[in-house]
Amino acid sequence: MKKEVILGLEVPSGPNGVTIVALLQAIQEKYNYLPEELLSKAAKEMEVPLIDIYSVAKFYKSFSLVPKGRHRVVTCTGTACHVRGSEKITEEISRILGVEVDSTSEDGEHSLECVNCVGPVPWRLL
Repeated sequence: MKKEVILGLEVPSGPNGVTIVALLQAIQEKYNYLPEELLSKAAKEMEVPLIDIYSVAKFYKSFSLVPKGRHRVVTCTGTACHVRGSEKITEEISRILGVEVDSTSEDGEHSLECVNCVGPVPWRLL
């Protein structure tokens, strides 16, 4: 696949050029989140309104506008997991790592997040 260099990052480019999603993925891969100043630069570089960049960044749960830990711990709060005790497990993970849900540990090593469902895995707790 063809790549273009934008903001010093190699970004996959399709027949219509680089997409916002591809650029945001490259930024997040390098920085582990989407720094505000880079989003402004991305909008200028791609010649799109900043609101379009933010709309994509906010739409997809995989993007983060705040720094994430080096290790992301994600627990499921879907019905199947909930009835099997995912809340207690999440609390224990939080206690062990010393990090609250939807935040990052002070040392920047761990982030703890909850999602509604991680897929059809009724035999797993998380």
